[in-house]
Amino acid sequence: MLTITGVSACSEQQSRFYATQVALGLEYMQYMELVYRDLKPENILINVNGYLKVISLFGCCFPRNDPVIQ
Repeated sequence: MLTITGVSACSEQQSRFYATQVALGLEYMQYMELVYRDLKPENILINVNGYLKVISLFGCCFPRNDPVIQ
């Protein structure tokens, strides 16, 4: 995985692409009835093909009906 740390700026086209990737990831998690409680730049990685991966290092993604989030 590659990180964007140290990169000064992205083009507008790249920014739109990455924003769309985050939105699609969140949309998929909602479709799967998951609640993700730790969205921040440190938890978004870029793979070698340029697509984003949303990660959860400490188990911050729960099924919607999980008693932890109620």
